Amino acid sequence: MIKKVYIAGKVSKESVFKTHHWRDDFCAELAKLCGQKFTNLDPMAINEDYADTAAIFKKDCQLINECDFMVVYLSDDISVGGSQEIL
Repeated sequence: MIKKVYIAGKVSKESVFKTHHWRDDFCAELAKLCGQKFTNLDPMAINEDYADTAAIFKKDCQLINECDFMVVYLSDDISVGGSQEIL
């Protein structure tokens, strides 16, 4: 069975991961370590209009409700968006 995962955390190019696609890499590494298959419910891959904050919030809430589990990357500079995803 494929598990749906929502990974919350920094998404800017200035993040420690230096890419917007770090969630895909994380899921691939997690799958390799545990032998499970994952679908990455990546909010950045689905949201196209980054200026529409209401649409982003709505989509994030929908994805979080759909996921089987959520992983949160907490850094010393956690974003407002990341803390809202946790909430």
